[in-house]
This record gives sequence, C-alpha cells and structure tokens, in this order.
Amino acid sequence: MTNLQDPQRAGGRLWIGVPSTELDSATIELLQELKPGGIILFRRNIESADQVRNLTRDLRKCAGESLHICIDQEGGRVVRFPDGITFFPGNMALGSLACSDLERAVELAFAQGWHTGKELLELGIDINLAPCVDLVGSPSSRGIGSRSFGADPHRALALASAVGRGMRSAGVRDCWKHFPGLGRVTVDPHFGLPATDPEESASDLIPFGGAEAAGASIVMTSHVIARALDADAPVTISSKAVNTLRSELKFSGVVMTDCLEMGGVSGLSPEEVAKGAMAAGHDILLVSHTADLQRGILRQIEKEIEMESSSHIQSLQRISALAEISEGASNSGESIPVMTGEEVARLICRGGVSLLQGSLPETPLSGDWSLVLPAEFSHSPVEDSRSSAELDLLARELPMISRILRFDSAEKLASQVATEGELTAGGKVLLAIQGARLDPQYREVFKDFAESLDSLVVLLLDDPRDLVAMPESDNLSVLCAHGGRPLHLETLAEVLRGEIPPGSGQPIGN
Repeated sequence: MTNLQDPQRAGGRLWIGVPSTELDSATIELLQELKPGGIILFRRNIESADQVRNLTRDLRKCAGESLHICIDQEGGRVVRFPDGITFFPGNMALGSLACSDLERAVELAFAQGWHTGKELLELGIDINLAPCVDLVGSPSSRGIGSRSFGADPHRALALASAVGRGMRSAGVRDCWKHFPGLGRVTVDPHFGLPATDPEESASDLIPFGGAEAAGASIVMTSHVIARALDADAPVTISSKAVNTLRSELKFSGVVMTDCLEMGGVSGLSPEEVAKGAMAAGHDILLVSHTADLQRGILRQIEKEIEMESSSHIQSLQRISALAEISEGASNSGESIPVMTGEEVARLICRGGVSLLQGSLPETPLSGDWSLVLPAEFSHSPVEDSRSSAELDLLARELPMISRILRFDSAEKLASQVATEGELTAGGKVLLAIQGARLDPQYREVFKDFAESLDSLVVLLLDDPRDLVAMPESDNLSVLCAHGGRPLHLETLAEVLRGEIPPGSGQPIGN
C-alpha cells in the first residue's frame, strides 16, 4: 500500500468516514485519491476489538502513520462499541452525582476519561470526539438530552475538564462539542438548521470559555445559527462565531466542523460549505459518509488554499500537534486510576441514579408487580439502533415482576391498561418510559394511573426533563438513572431490590 504522508497536502484538512469493517479496493483507491488527514469510525466499521485493531493498522499502512483516527465514544446514549471496551453511563449520570458530591464526580470523571483513552489507544484510535459540553434545560429541546452534563455551566466545565484530562493522560485527544452550544435547540441539526436566542449565549459559552485553560485538544462547532454571535449565518460558515472562540474565548487548539452532510447545512452546495467553513477559520472539515461529497469538499479545499496558503499552513501545524499527546502521555504526572473501568462505571451509575419525585414503596418491592415497557426505543441520528428487548433485563433482575406489557404510544398505553383490569384494581405497576414530555397525552395517562393504582413507579429512561409529564400523587414515585442501557437498568434494579439508596441529584433543575 502507498504511504500518503505529505505535510502540505490539502487532504490533511479533510477527515472522512469509510464504509466497512475492512479496506476493500474501492476504499483504498479513495484514500489514495483524497489523502485525508483523519478517519472517523462508526458502528458500521466495528465487529470486534480485534477487527478494529486490524482496521486501524491497515488504514495507517495505506494512509500513513500520521493518520488520525477518531470515534464518538461518549458513554451513555452514544457509544460505537457495543462491547469490547468499558461502557460508561454518560454525562448526565456524572452531572447527577456532581449535584451532591462534585469532588467525587470529578475524580470519577478523570478515571472514566483515562480508561476510555487507554482502551481506545490500544485499538489504534487516537481521538475521542467527546465530551459534549452542551447545556440542557428546556423540556422542549431536542438532540442532546442525557449526552449533556446538565444545566449548570460551571459543573459542566469541571466535569468536562476532568474527562478530557483523563483521556489525554492516557494518550488520546479530546474534542469538546458542539460550539457554541446545542442543548437548548428545538430542531435537531441532523434534520434542519436550529437557532439559539441571544440571552442563552452567555451561559452556553462558559464551558467553551474554559476549554483552553483545561487543555482541550479540539473544539467541534455545530450547524446552528447562534444569534448572539452571528444573526445570519450558521456557525459552520461564520467567521464571527469562530472568531469568538479564537479571540474572545482564547482557544488555540484545533477547530473542526461537525459532519458536513447533516441537514443543518444541506441547503449549501459542497463548494459553498467548504469555502465558508475554511473562511470562518475551521482547521478540519468532516465528511462522514459519501465519497462523492468528500471529493467535492476536497476540490474546494484545494482551491481555497491556493488563494490563502498561510492560514492553511497554520491549520496543518495545529493538526500536526495532535500527534504529540501519545508521546508525552506517560509523563503527564497524573496518577493512574487504581479501579478498573467497570468499577468506575458502576460507581458513576450508582451515584447518578436519582429519586426525582415521591417516595418509593418499601424496598425491596414486595407483592406482584406488572412491568410496562415501551415497544421500542426512540433514537436520534447520532445513536446506533437498539432493541427494546434490552429492557427485559428489568424482569430478569426483579423477582417481583409477574408479567410484562408493552406500549407504543400514549393512546395505546391508556387503552391497553384499561383492558387489563388487574392493573387498575389496586395493582402495582413499574413503568419505563422515554420522551414522555414530548407528547402531552402522557400527562393524562399518568394522572389516571396514579388515581387508580395502589403503587406506580416510573423509570425515566433518558433524562429528568420527562418529569414535567408527571402529576402530583402520593402513590407515584419517579426514578431516573439518566440512561436506559443495561448498566442503568441493573442500577435501577439494585435500588428497587433495596440494595442501594437512590440519590436526589437533578442536574437540570439544580
């Protein structure tokens, strides 16, 4: 295979996705043509840890040892490895723990970052596109959810700093996203172009304002119109917005776009988006999926650097500095965590589970309980699909469950329960749900349940904002582990079996 290293190449500014778990002839030809500076891996590229190790080796054989390989291994909702490396419960679980014990949460956040970095580096991955530092508050916002540390910008900065420091100590670069903050938007930028109100900007910018002092390696921008920074253009092509990051917030590291195939910039041609992103000050342009678009973006990069070579050299210098982290990681001076990654993950999850409303019935739960589950998970485009059969783990973990019912809408839930007389005749129900705040019909359903059932325990499968759909009732209690992966479910089961107490952290409301 041909080594594609060339420190002045235009492709160094282009990072791309490849289609499969191994390099076929078409992918090799594409790499030889584009000479990209980086590769992003998705679930489609992953079968096992050994296979990924072989893939990253082959990618560097083809594209040069200086090739950067990145992935979104955030924890919680967004993980590309279904197994093979440690699963961590996600930012909002850390944010919940931090509400009651910030020092402990920061300690565990560092350990999480270190273990994640160590395991990724062993697979040949040198950049993790994490953490998300978007702030979440409004129940109507879309897209980020439990990927956020919560609503408090200073808490988010402290936790992001610890996660990033842990990854870098293990030899992997971190990437803070999505500048200048996506947590409040009501349009997911995968589908359209959202906008943020000026009054929200000051708080959203606080974590990014601390990125330089925290040593963050990369900041990823978002396809959003941030009206406080530029009332007209999305941040992706806004020199005003990127200049805020560089000049006002003093960030000197690498700035990269989010994927240029997302709906937020779909109204722009490849030429327009590439020209605009480079003129705005981005070092890296990310194109994750389509070879023809990758080619079109590269052609425009080549045209732009002919006219402005000095900024191109500066961008390449910032990108080349990313390689220095793995060489100096062992001398970082940070203490290596003594706990295993699995121990750290479980401590975060146990510390992050919260009783948000009411009082639990006597634990362990006694008598016969019905488990009511959603028929499917809802997913954002950044998440990999999962089967709702994962939720059956609750029945296996809770011996008091006597039967399982499933629903696919508020209307179906109401009608199904109405026909199940045993549920409403002094029954006991454990109900798991995701996104209840987004359908106003659920409020009436929960109200009817609470009035007719002896006990109703609601398990929120994503984030605490669904609490707004819950009525006040003496026999209703609400638990949230800030996620619905197996580790979150196991932790909820530990609470319901009376083995651990829930906390009270509300990372969005505090």
